[in-house]
Amino acid sequence: LFGHAIRRMGADGALTTLAGNGTQGLVDGVGKAARFGGPWGLRWGANGRLYVFDDTSGSLRMIDKDGQVTTWLRLKSGKSVTSEIGSIQDFDVDRDGNVVMLHKNRVTLLSPDGTSQLLTPNPVAGTVDGPLATAQFEYLNGVAFAPGGGVLVVGSAVRLIQNGQVVTLKPKLVGEAKALGSIAGI
Repeated sequence: LFGHAIRRMGADGALTTLAGNGTQGLVDGVGKAARFGGPWGLRWGANGRLYVFDDTSGSLRMIDKDGQVTTWLRLKSGKSVTSEIGSIQDFDVDRDGNVVMLHKNRVTLLSPDGTSQLLTPNPVAGTVDGPLATAQFEYLNGVAFAPGGGVLVVGSAVRLIQNGQVVTLKPKLVGEAKALGSIAGI
């Protein structure tokens, strides 16, 4: 991520541009024909696709193995539940192309067909486990798909969302959450 382009550094230190040309914008295309506004947060997904959140345009973009950049989801477009998402704080992509996003202290799961599910519907802050409808979260700063299924959420505690339930795996992380998230790859 550098200069409105996505670049890869080889083992020899040489930089190769995967997509974008340094000019700011929101343009889908192949390689240098594509444009990015404010790219950050890269995640590898299904079939060798690279997902990029483009903060300036509020878009989640995909780069396929041939360098084709496609806007997969426009979060600031005013359509469906995504109009309430705004800017993403963190995201992850699983091998099936599902995306979990952290935004405004909320976690949303998006499927490849564009359907979404709010995994943290309760607006009350806290650390209450139980069914999704009543579970409480606070100080969220990281999300990731769990290796055994479900979604890991890092905030004031490390929590697992799985099968409609929330369980605390490690409580009381205030002050430690950011470091733990970095260690866990979240």
